[in-house]
Amino acid sequence: MRGTTKTIMIVALATILIAGGLFASQHMRGAGKRQALGRIADELELTDEQRDQIRETQFANREANIDRRAELEKARLEMERAMTDDEFDRSRIYKQAEQVAALEAELMLASVEAKLDILEILTDEQREKMNDLRAEHKEDRRGRG
Repeated sequence: MRGTTKTIMIVALATILIAGGLFASQHMRGAGKRQALGRIADELELTDEQRDQIRETQFANREANIDRRAELEKARLEMERAMTDDEFDRSRIYKQAEQVAALEAELMLASVEAKLDILEILTDEQREKMNDLRAEHKEDRRGRG
C-alpha cells in the first residue's frame, strides 16, 4: 500500500513538473511549430543528416505514443468504471490507479528518451547553443509574464 501511494505521488509530481513544458510545446501546431523547429535547426547549424535523424526520432516517438496514449485512455476509462460501479472495490480501484500511473510514467519516460536521443545527435557546441537558446527563451517568457 505504501509503495502504491509513493508511486502515485511520484508520477503526479513528475506530471506537474513537466506539464508546463508539454503545454508550451503543444500550444503551437502545424506550420508554426515546423517553422519554429526550422529556426532552431538553422540557429544550431544542423547538418542535413542531423535534421533527418532528428525528424526520424520525432516521428518514431509520435507513432509509438499513439498506442501508449490509447492504452492510457483505456486504463483511465476502466478506472472510472471501477469507481462508479455499484459494488465498491477499493482494491480494484487502487490496482487500476497504479496501472494509470504506470502508463503515464511510461509516456513521460518515452518523451524524455526521445529528447535524450535528439541531444545525442547534436555536437557539444550545438548542445551548448541549445542551452543558451533555452535560457534566452525562458528570460523572454519571464519578461512577458
